[in-house]
Amino acid sequence: MSHIRYPFPAPDRFPFSGPEAKGILLALAATLIWSVNFIICRGIADTVPPVCLSFLRWFTGFVCLLPFTLVSVVRQRRHFIQYWRYYVIIGLVCVSLVNTLIYIAAHTVAALNLSLIAASSPLFVLILSRVFYHEPIVPRRMAGIAVVLAGICLLITRGDLGILLQLDFQQGDLVMLAGAFFFALYTLIARRQPAGVGQFTALTVIFGIGVLFLLPPLVCEARQVPAIHFTLPVVGMLLYLGIGASILGFWFWGKAIALIGPARTAAIYYSIPLFCGLEAVLFLGEAIFWFHIVSGVLILGGLLAATMQGAAPFPYRANEH
Repeated sequence: MSHIRYPFPAPDRFPFSGPEAKGILLALAATLIWSVNFIICRGIADTVPPVCLSFLRWFTGFVCLLPFTLVSVVRQRRHFIQYWRYYVIIGLVCVSLVNTLIYIAAHTVAALNLSLIAASSPLFVLILSRVFYHEPIVPRRMAGIAVVLAGICLLITRGDLGILLQLDFQQGDLVMLAGAFFFALYTLIARRQPAGVGQFTALTVIFGIGVLFLLPPLVCEARQVPAIHFTLPVVGMLLYLGIGASILGFWFWGKAIALIGPARTAAIYYSIPLFCGLEAVLFLGEAIFWFHIVSGVLILGGLLAATMQGAAPFPYRANEH
């Protein structure tokens, strides 16, 4: 029995196993959480202005983490002092810039434009990974991303690809593009997180720094907008943004980056439109059409191709990237 040669790869040679499978699942969990975030933002945009929404989201996450991590933060203060540049940069990029730019753009940019521009973030990651980390952009990964982009375009245009020719990109689109770029930059920076401190402890410091950067624009915005009425639904949405989309989402994303790298993690970001479509059917009662099914197949198939690390069973090449 020990000499029988099977025509399939051994269990430990399957493309998704061990840390790799864990990294992919963590990235999918993050995108699932963030997809709900987009649903919530559509319902709260007219109630809470963009900078205030960003501030309340991250401040909520910071306050929820602090009771559990304060002792660890104090004990690890030398670590944070030593690597203060890293934490200041990632706090500014991840907390202060990314979502604030997205929330600002959402007030003036059509949803179709937002979806298309957000899909550019993983492409930025591929390019920046090549420039800074010399990661190869293999044809299989580019082909997978192209298939995913085709699925996203089909999904958000509801099967009428001619709509793409009618898009009118304006200043708000550039704001959204900047948000997508900074999210890609965060994904790369997160790969270089200094060792020696727990993830939740690090997130506490990152959230705190980002909230401090948001204070000046928050004061400016507060002088120009009316007071916010905090109803129970609004408070519930803010709690989800602070705990789910901020703490859990970024913790999952950071773990995934450490396990499978920024480029492959970023490719999984394309699953957000698919999750949003499913949630719209389940929670908003929207109907399912042919383009939902076709785009879902394209997105999942493209993700599979873009994230597999040498998946060909005949022959198996363990060192393929």
